[in-house]
Amino acid sequence: MAVSNGSFVLKGGTVLTSAKVGEVLAATDVLVVDGKIVMIGKDIEHPTADAIDVAGRLVLPGFVDTHR
Repeated sequence: MAVSNGSFVLKGGTVLTSAKVGEVLAATDVLVVDGKIVMIGKDIEHPTADAIDVAGRLVLPGFVDTHR
C-alpha cells in the first residue's frame, strides 16, 4: 500500500499500547505523520492524511518488525 503524502490515519482498529499494562483501546485511530505516531484516539481527522480502515484488526503502535 502506498501512502501519497507521508501521512495516514489507521481508522477503527483495536490498539494495544505499551502505556499501561494490559491497555486495549477498541475502535481507536492512530495518526502517523512523516513516519512518527503523533496521536492515538477516537475519530481522528487530519486534512492531508490518507485514511486506512483497520477495523477488526490489531494495531501495535511503536512495534518494529525485527524479522526482516
